[in-house]
Amino acid sequence: MGVGTCGLFALSSVPAFSRTNAATFLLGRRLTLQSSSPWGIERAAFLQKLVKAQTHDLFALPALDRLPMTQKLEEVNRAVNRIPYASDQSVYGREDLWADPVLFRQKGGDCEDFALSKFACLTDLAVAPDDMFLIGVKHIYSHQAHACLAVKTPENGVVILDNASNVIKTDWHFRKTYRLIYAQSVHGLWQPA
Repeated sequence: MGVGTCGLFALSSVPAFSRTNAATFLLGRRLTLQSSSPWGIERAAFLQKLVKAQTHDLFALPALDRLPMTQKLEEVNRAVNRIPYASDQSVYGREDLWADPVLFRQKGGDCEDFALSKFACLTDLAVAPDDMFLIGVKHIYSHQAHACLAVKTPENGVVILDNASNVIKTDWHFRKTYRLIYAQSVHGLWQPA
């Protein structure tokens, strides 16, 4: 399972995610879309590219198409978490690099790379990209930066897929330990209001 210190990039009951510039809620925080953020626009383009990626075979996923959403999420979370954790500095010689699933599968990666590969696998399994956010968080006590994937589900509301655990956590449970810093979607960068 991929566990380690996250080299997070430098950006110091839940309703459905919005597809517009209106506010949305995540980890108990009201978010607004920062539509003019160059960083957010660049990262949104990266996520949009992942929507077209074919990742099913990369992570040796069984046939998941007909499974309920919760089981799909559990299988993808476990499969991607088998990849070794490695900091961007140790693998690429730089502080931050968003690795696509092929590069991540070959070399390992840090927390946002796990989240990105989970995003790609789930879009490959017909989970709507609009229902997913890569979230940047800080641990409430240690202040350690971290990134995970948040997914809106019909059964459990928003759940969090984390490389530090094979257990999927609800939004409510996760926010007891982490504070939301930002959320990145295919539409751009969202920040707490």
